[in-house]
Amino acid sequence: MAGAAYAGFLVRGHECGDYTANIFRNNVAHSIHGEPGGGIGAWIFPDPATSQDTTCFEASNFTVYKATMHGIYGHHKAKRAVFSKMTSMDNIKGFGYIGQVNGGAGEYGDHILEFNDNKFYGETAIPDCPNALNGDYCNRDDKYAFINS
Repeated sequence: MAGAAYAGFLVRGHECGDYTANIFRNNVAHSIHGEPGGGIGAWIFPDPATSQDTTCFEASNFTVYKATMHGIYGHHKAKRAVFSKMTSMDNIKGFGYIGQVNGGAGEYGDHILEFNDNKFYGETAIPDCPNALNGDYCNRDDKYAFINS
């Protein structure tokens, strides 16, 4: 997926540990940009038709580059989330994640966020200037590999 305004993919995760699932596999998103709030390579969430929403879900085998927000983003209530075999390159906000598990009396419960065999590149302040001398764009954004809220 290239050039989407909001998100390259809005997809469900797969069962934890099931690397044969073809739900969302070996996809690439790049040059994702949009205002306001757009620019997410893949927004990945648990499948509400399964127990993933309360137990565990996993996302794997994805590559994203040049997203103006998060290359990979997750926001859900699963008790355990696993992100494996993903590559994030030159995305301004890298991997973003918000996890919420309700404990008793409105308090947050235990939550596990697990990363396995992921690669993050370009999370430095290197400017993105293809050819500034010829009037091309020049982005000088601070970049992050991971943001957890």
